[in-house]
Amino acid sequence: MSTFVGLIVYLYGLRSVFKGDTVAGLGLILCGMASCATAQAAERGTVGIHVVSAHAPSRDYQNNANFGAYYVASSGVTFGGYRNTLRRTSLYIGYTASTNFGISALPRDTFALTWGAITGYQRRMESGPGGVPESRGFARGAVAPMLAPSVRVPVSAAGAARVFFIPSVARSESSVLHLALEMRL
Repeated sequence: MSTFVGLIVYLYGLRSVFKGDTVAGLGLILCGMASCATAQAAERGTVGIHVVSAHAPSRDYQNNANFGAYYVASSGVTFGGYRNTLRRTSLYIGYTASTNFGISALPRDTFALTWGAITGYQRRMESGPGGVPESRGFARGAVAPMLAPSVRVPVSAAGAARVFFIPSVARSESSVLHLALEMRL
């Protein structure tokens, strides 16, 4: 039940952000994540922080410091938020499937694929070099599909680095390698 309440608080936070109340919305999102993490702790969910990205090809306007947080429940339900490449707030919800491809020496969540819906990448005109307007973003609407394969690299008994690969979704966009740090509960 606490997971359900946490998701409702998280979704209400998304609604607040869309309505322009970013501070309250982000607070609700973090409270919702904490509620779900607490409820799922016995089920060994995972919490993580988004840290940094590298883009190829790289563009001057891209933000590589993509700080944020996420939670993956043991059921695979995944949600989080971060400051994205376009210096906008991205919030997402989806599902993560993980495997070790039958290699018993590897943890069960070594390889993962996360898919779902994400905000913050809506196409809009912004000031480019020399003040010339240019289109940034790839999504036609406020919400876009998300697909992110990843590999978990243990760095300690409790923590790990997770490297995500986000493929380019349009010719004008970059592919991304993203680093996150995570801990199983």
